[in-house]
Amino acid sequence: MCLSPLWSRGICLTFLLPLALAACSREPADVERRAQRFVERLSAGEEVVSLSQLPPASPPETLAQDLAARVAADYLRARYQTGARFAHRILASAQPAGPAVPPRRMVVIATSENQAPAAAPVVLRVELVEDVQRGWLVVGYHSHN
Repeated sequence: MCLSPLWSRGICLTFLLPLALAACSREPADVERRAQRFVERLSAGEEVVSLSQLPPASPPETLAQDLAARVAADYLRARYQTGARFAHRILASAQPAGPAVPPRRMVVIATSENQAPAAAPVVLRVELVEDVQRGWLVVGYHSHN
């Protein structure tokens, strides 16, 4: 029995299209979720020591790698305290070039205010390293604006 080329293409599309769509709508990886959770807690003024390599009772500002990042974090906390609520989106995730021990990742997170969606988002680049015991830990964050 010979199948027509159009019919066999239809079968291929029927089975392959759902797989292709599933691949495009992937869930964030653990490292990306950890970076997003860090920015969520940072903007709400909550504890971030458990997500980072900070010693206990250290202020989260010590992780800021530049003045713009520190100002961005202060701005987000101030807006949160006045009642603003945020949406956090993962924009990019990359491994720096070259071999790194322990493994490192950079994750870019955009934070926009729910009440003012037209305003420019605050974008932070979060740097993480993989710890065998505790998983991915934040070692710093930079301004990406």
